Amino acid sequence: MVNPLSTRCPHCEASFKVKSKSAFGKKVKCPKCETPFVIPEPASIRSSSKKKKSKPSSLADEFFDDESESTSSLFDDDFDDWEEDLSGGPAARPKPKKASAKPKQKKQKSTSDFSISDYGFSPFLTGLAVFLILSNLILAVLGHHLATLAQLASLLIGIIYIVVGNLGILYVAAQESVLQLIICLFVPFYSYFYAIVSYEYTKTHVMNFLMGLLLCFGTIFFGTNTSVGLFKNRHSNNIAAAPEPDIGDHFNQRNDANQNPFNSDPNPLNRRSTSSSPKTPTYNFDLNRVDPMPMTWRERGVSGSGVYTPKKTSSVGTVYEVLRMKNTNGKEIAGSTMHFRVYLPPGHDPSSPVPCVLIPPAGSNLLSGMAIDPHDLIPNPEHEPYVKAGFAVVTFSIDGDLWNRENSTNTQYRIAFDQFKISQAGMANCLHAFIEAHSVIPGIDKENIFIAGHSSAGTLALLFAEHYPKIKGCLAYAPSVDLQKSFADHLADIKPILPDVESFIRLSSPQTHIKKLKCPVFLFHSPQDPVTSFENAHKFATALTVQGTPVEFVISKGADHYQPMIDEGIPKGIAWIKKIVAQSAESTPDSKMAATETDKPVAKTALPGMDLTRRTATFQILEFPKFYSKIFEDDKQENSKQFWKESLESKSQHSLKDIVTGYKQGTEKIDLEKMTFRFDFVGTLPENFSSQFVEAFFTKDFKLSAKPTSVEEYVYDPEAGMRGTSPLTFHIRNLNRIRFNRITSPKIAEAELRQIERYVPDSLKINMTQEWIYLSVKGTEGLDELTSPVERALNQAGFFVSEQKMVLTEADLNSSDTYSMAGDSSSAAKVKSPAGPDEKLKYIILYGVYGGDDLKESVQRSLKGFVWVDPKTIQFNPNKKEISFSNRSTVDTGALERALTRNKFYQLDISYEALPAESPEPTSKEKTATE
Repeated sequence: MVNPLSTRCPHCEASFKVKSKSAFGKKVKCPKCETPFVIPEPASIRSSSKKKKSKPSSLADEFFDDESESTSSLFDDDFDDWEEDLSGGPAARPKPKKASAKPKQKKQKSTSDFSISDYGFSPFLTGLAVFLILSNLILAVLGHHLATLAQLASLLIGIIYIVVGNLGILYVAAQESVLQLIICLFVPFYSYFYAIVSYEYTKTHVMNFLMGLLLCFGTIFFGTNTSVGLFKNRHSNNIAAAPEPDIGDHFNQRNDANQNPFNSDPNPLNRRSTSSSPKTPTYNFDLNRVDPMPMTWRERGVSGSGVYTPKKTSSVGTVYEVLRMKNTNGKEIAGSTMHFRVYLPPGHDPSSPVPCVLIPPAGSNLLSGMAIDPHDLIPNPEHEPYVKAGFAVVTFSIDGDLWNRENSTNTQYRIAFDQFKISQAGMANCLHAFIEAHSVIPGIDKENIFIAGHSSAGTLALLFAEHYPKIKGCLAYAPSVDLQKSFADHLADIKPILPDVESFIRLSSPQTHIKKLKCPVFLFHSPQDPVTSFENAHKFATALTVQGTPVEFVISKGADHYQPMIDEGIPKGIAWIKKIVAQSAESTPDSKMAATETDKPVAKTALPGMDLTRRTATFQILEFPKFYSKIFEDDKQENSKQFWKESLESKSQHSLKDIVTGYKQGTEKIDLEKMTFRFDFVGTLPENFSSQFVEAFFTKDFKLSAKPTSVEEYVYDPEAGMRGTSPLTFHIRNLNRIRFNRITSPKIAEAELRQIERYVPDSLKINMTQEWIYLSVKGTEGLDELTSPVERALNQAGFFVSEQKMVLTEADLNSSDTYSMAGDSSSAAKVKSPAGPDEKLKYIILYGVYGGDDLKESVQRSLKGFVWVDPKTIQFNPNKKEISFSNRSTVDTGALERALTRNKFYQLDISYEALPAESPEPTSKEKTATE
């Protein structure tokens, strides 16, 4: 049955829906056969239309006027979207279009309407891709360590683009037909052919796919053609160019952690033979290749990265930590990333130096490094006894840490081994720790620096003492002294992964270099130790005795590898250190660690020649960069000179880091009056320092004298810069209406400021009228680091402030609107005794908190009944939290305060001021004369 609002073409019998009754009787073209016909009006509609008032004939004539015109109009407007309705199937009814008097002209697209969206590019995704490519380019050119992170992000996002682009093409194919989807899925490369053929529908997905390819290949290109990033050659180092092992199918297998010290796969049949691997070159350890990279101790005015910071722990001593992350421009440099932790004994006084013990972390497999223990293991039983005995302790990380040792892959082992090899089995890390103790940490006895360790750390302690004769003594608890014997049973499993491991084991074994060991040695071992060989340790001690090296070999009664060291070893080791220190104090300087004739060349050419003294170099400034020169020479820029001076000092940090290896961060200072530039460093200055400095990127055209005017040895003075006081001034930007109270806020600010160590008590002054705050702090240096804590303290009191340099006179500081918090004393205007009986005053009551419901009623109840209150003068301002009145006679302030408190007014401040003198009433004659 045909729907009343549908019709059928009499020529092709195709049916379609009619959108509105107004179309009946109108001639149209059939969308299928394109033959014109008149839409007949159904009988039901004709019968109902007879009951209604017929429309004028002129309207009907107008409706059916021109056959060609109505056919064109109706087809264009009503049948454009009717192809789906021809077979009688349901379809959404298209909205009728409004007829326009004039035919619409096709809008011409101007060249200014260009949009990348027309070509399938998403503005956001395209912008992100361009940003990532530029970031990779800039970071790769600069050699920045963030290049790795940028390349990783680019790769991940590029892969996402590729996946999304492919899924989009498949989605378009599925919309066309299931057959197209199946062909795209199972016919290789057909999806890309389909994307090109149907480009108008797939252009967005194609562009996402291409942008993903561009990101991935661009990232790989930057990574392989620069010295930083994911794809740089990680297996090259400055010791030996070791070949990559052919591990074959086992390359991504997990390793069994319980088979051998290196945790490699116990079954060598799982790996391909490496007999065809090229021969690895031999190499030797040489600590001369290690450049000092000292950190900065926490001093007044020095802050930021690379500065030791105190840590709250349960240790009896004071703990400081610092993380070194030095930019090496893509080079593998030993110790460039290290974690140091320093324990100073209780009550440590830098003016009374104490011996120091370097303790590397224990527990490694002697083929990879170690990180230091987490904070939750403090107090560490291997460190705490030394601190309680009055020694300083420095523990540090070793390059090549395998953080997930049990689940690490062969590739991760290889990378860790290469890093460990670059650090010369951890000796470079020991040397950096020695430099910290010798030249950075205050209050260390430079002549009494020892190294101690348990198990693998004991092995490293012996190895470092053999190569660095400046060590005062070495303590090794249950060490593995002959690594070639220890690893003999496991080399077959390790060599397929690390082909050059055999030569490295020989070099990193203390037994190999035993003749170089000259410093006093304390050895502790148990005959029943289940981990390391007691027999090898006993032979090692015997050989030391034969060659004349002072050695004390203590045999433990315990049967465990670890606990005997805690119970017996460390207490005896502490007693041994005290004995060595006492002997050193009694001996003459000539007898201190005297070297034999065979060691003299080593002392001259190797490590004792490394200058670890901290010095201060001062250069004369010849010329500032042009921009800064204009500011410093302009007298009108007096207020901004300090800011730009600090800006130039900050820029010079970057140049000094690159030019001076031992530069001490945060020590650079420019003196505009003396025209000098100074900084601290460890070691020696480059010969052409001034020329390198003036050509550096951040200090371009900053000309210094060719030679320093003075180079002085640094003397640690913890009170330097703390003599005298300095003012700090702040502008009150706004008030925190929730916290601010006119009475209590100054007291809260004073209490908060007293939590700052350098704040001068009772120096706070607040001027609400002129909107400034003044206070004094101890010292003249490091004022910038005080800004933030002072702002936080004032914020707690309800003040939103910003630092602003102001020149305030004594008159400003003593102004009447200034709040001076001298301890807990009240302001000078507070009432301390009743006024005279005949004196008329205006009493002002300030309250901090009101706890009632009706303020007006509470004010009236508080003052009602007092004969000395003039009720006509009572006023209150809830915004200012102020009540005032004039007195008739002497006011009892005690009774007034009690009445106010009963009515829930708290934090009261009662003051008074003289009333203005009233002019006498004019007489009638005067009034007449005036009129």
